[in-house]
Amino acid sequence: MKKDLAEKLKVTPQTVSSWVKETSNFTIETIVRIEEVLGVELIGVRVG
Repeated sequence: MKKDLAEKLKVTPQTVSSWVKETSNFTIETIVRIEEVLGVELIGVRVG
């Protein structure tokens, strides 16, 4: 799952792992990309 998400977001699996482990923070841009890839709304605010 992490590998698939990483490929879709064009990041490394290690980056996804750091998000899951909460050792790094998301940027707004990353959240928007995750929403687009997964087809879900994570936060109720649209930027841009």
